[in-house]
Amino acid sequence: MSEKLAMFTPKTCNLEGLGGGGEITWEMVAGALTGLNQEVYLYARLKFVQDDTCLGELKDLVYLNTINEAFWGGWKLSKNEDVETIGRLANMAIDESVNPLICKSCNGSGMINNKGECHVCKGIGEGREASIKRIQKRLKVTEHRATHFWRDKLRGLLSAHIGWDQDISEALKKLNNK
Repeated sequence: MSEKLAMFTPKTCNLEGLGGGGEITWEMVAGALTGLNQEVYLYARLKFVQDDTCLGELKDLVYLNTINEAFWGGWKLSKNEDVETIGRLANMAIDESVNPLICKSCNGSGMINNKGECHVCKGIGEGREASIKRIQKRLKVTEHRATHFWRDKLRGLLSAHIGWDQDISEALKKLNNK
């Protein structure tokens, strides 16, 4: 998928290895993504093209949606938590999604010395989820609240971002069918 998103650079390349064959231009990739929700489109630009110019707009959209989710979901904030805490949560979710941790044992490859699957990440190459301490520090909440409230909220946002990755992949598959 990232090979196609790299097409945002003003040149073309042959993507036969991705199953479609033929030449796909960066205009075609951008066009395939424009049908997506604005958040997903900005997320794709940030995650796969490292286009930091869209970070502010993406953070604003994710923040507003997280505030709405908190309101409609009846989130019960403690006396030391407020909308800024929710904003920090939204920003943390973006950061965790765009720059996921990689497994330190295999350096993200999923294999140890090309001899077999990494025993730490089980071949996935990804690191562990955000620790309670990291959530606590980033959101400026107590350890108890990080454990029993905010970790689940972060997981919910991250699962939505996994859905965004799937939406992006589906939009780009259409390029192979043309």
